[in-house]
Amino acid sequence: MKMEKDVRGLWRVWLSEYATIGFNESTKEVAIRNFAGRFEGDNGNADALNNGLGERLQKFLYSNLNDQTVTEIMATVTDYLIGKKHEGSIREVIPTYQHDCADCIFLGRSRSFMDLYFCEQGSSPFPTIIARWGSEPSENKSGLLIAATGQDEELFEGLELAVRSGLFLGREQVLKRLGDSKAVEGLLQAV
Repeated sequence: MKMEKDVRGLWRVWLSEYATIGFNESTKEVAIRNFAGRFEGDNGNADALNNGLGERLQKFLYSNLNDQTVTEIMATVTDYLIGKKHEGSIREVIPTYQHDCADCIFLGRSRSFMDLYFCEQGSSPFPTIIARWGSEPSENKSGLLIAATGQDEELFEGLELAVRSGLFLGREQVLKRLGDSKAVEGLLQAV
């Protein structure tokens, strides 16, 4: 598990293989998001798995958020998802193509079967979204602005998954600065 302290404004963000937990110091808001795009069920998506997960997370409702609590929350999310995999109600989506950046986070697959990634791009204030259609280094496209303005369907799908996964917690201003895109407004309101 990786913790990024205060890199996104007032948010402290913890990231694991299966989930993102964010804590806003000023509002005391806690956001727990799993990478639903990396799982699929018989109906094609894994959104329904969040219902049972919410019930398991109720016990943390009035807990103080500290490193131990975050570790317990991450373990609960991980155990739940692994349990769902073992019972066969969901399958983990794995990348189809090789990707050359170890720091990228696999988000899932687009409707057109491209692998989708989120990348911090080192110390850049602007992360990016990547859609990959092959294993060669040149067989991909990327761009946060292109994704945010809805100019590319696969990149927009990647952005939607990244926002839903909590990877833009505290970075709403980055998206808003990209323009007055109705698509971005809808994304931010939906989360």
